[in-house]
Amino acid sequence: MDIIKEREILQKCLCASVGKEKCKKITEQFISVAVENNLNYSGSILHDFMRLAEIEISLRQIR
Repeated sequence: MDIIKEREILQKCLCASVGKEKCKKITEQFISVAVENNLNYSGSILHDFMRLAEIEISLRQIR
């Protein structure tokens, strides 16, 4: 799947979940944080931080 098609699919799914405006705002916040912390140069590092955040959120919900 090409990256543009993947983006469109993810965007549609996320917008359906949280709404178009909120999706746009959250996406921009994630991009801003990635750029500010130089995470935008490596998809794997960005992915690892996203996974770590996902795990931390899950652990907080368990506690």
